[in-house]
Order: sequence, then C-alpha cells, then structure tokens
Amino acid sequence: MKRLHARAAALLSAFGFSVACSSALAQKYAAETPEAVLTPDVVETQRLGPLRFFDGMPDEDTVRKAYDNLDFMRGVEAFLSGMPAASVYAMCHGFEQAGIPAHTVGISEDLLDARSLWLTANSTTVYVTTCLDLKKGAVVMEVAPGLLGAVNDAFFRWDTDIGVTGPDQGRGGRYLTSQRELRQQWRHPRSAPAPSMPSPPMTPTAPIWTAARPTRSPCRARCR
Repeated sequence: MKRLHARAAALLSAFGFSVACSSALAQKYAAETPEAVLTPDVVETQRLGPLRFFDGMPDEDTVRKAYDNLDFMRGVEAFLSGMPAASVYAMCHGFEQAGIPAHTVGISEDLLDARSLWLTANSTTVYVTTCLDLKKGAVVMEVAPGLLGAVNDAFFRWDTDIGVTGPDQGRGGRYLTSQRELRQQWRHPRSAPAPSMPSPPMTPTAPIWTAARPTRSPCRARCR
C-alpha cells in the first residue's frame, strides 16, 4: 500500500512538473503575430471609402461595399469586352453612310493620311475594304493576286488572312464565306499547282469585316 501511494505521488509530481514546464515554454515561446498580417480595424480606400472590420470580419456596410464593387468591376469588364464589337459596328455603319453598304467594296482614291482617321493604316498604299453580312447567305470574295489583308469577325477577332499571308499565298483566288464556317476555296488564275490548304477556321459572327492593300507579290515570277 505504501508503495502504491509512493508511485501515485511520484506520478503526480512528474505531471505537475510537466505542466509547469509546458506553461513556461508556452509563455516563453508564444508567437507574436506581426502587424503586417493582421486585418486592421479600418482600411481606407480611395473609391469605396473606409472598410471596417472586427477581428478580421467585415461589418454589414463593408460587405455591401465589396459586393457593389464586384458589380462595378463586372460592368467595366462588359464595357471593355464590348468595345471591339462597337468599333466594327460603327465602322461598317460609317462605310454605309459614305455610300459603301455591306457587300460593296470601297477603294481609297489615294494614299491614306491622317485625315482618314484610321489608327493603323499605312500611308504608302491604297486600301480596299468591305463589310459582309452573312445572315443573308454565303458570300464569295474574289481576291486579286498580290494583296495583303485579313478577315475579322464582328468582335475584331482574326478569322483568316487573305493574299500573300493567306492560303492563296499571293496568287489570288476566290474565298467562300459563310456564318458557321469560313471556307477558303480559291483557284490560281493561271492554273498553276495549288499549295496545300489548311483546315478552314470558324467564324462565329454573321457580320465580318475585311481589308487589304496591294503589295509586290513574292510569287510574281512563279505565278506566270
């Protein structure tokens, strides 16, 4: 019995020593959270004003401001995403007002300059351009040899090149366009062997815009 009490006393003593050591270590090595990782009680912002927190949790007014800001960002994203479509629409509408309706090719009378108000146009060549409305059906474009141009959809996204950098490789030919897919079918004007054609890209929109400029065709010698 005396041995049992002695063992119990020894165990209790060891347990007490362990608890004391743990408390001492906990107090000595207690982590101090840096101020930089703590959520402050108030965060001042330029657009939303003050954002208030309690123990890292936002109050109701701060939550409302956060959701309103998400709506605002989505609105800005929608506006920016719609700018290319608005630009193509305005350009084709301007062509129509200038007497170049859809499916009509416009040709610049002279070299372009700053008065043309085209942001990326060169001043060393003339240009041909047209807007097509594929809702009215498929359209065949006749491309002359030596052109350099491209076809874009209604969001100014690239569909295909035409001319020197296109499937006809500057030889010229015919391009068949439709709303579901942009099929490129062309024939060489002098019945030369045709290069291999890539898979036709897709065009997801009915309105499309194309523009091209004449160049010195690199295949002039071998296209004869």
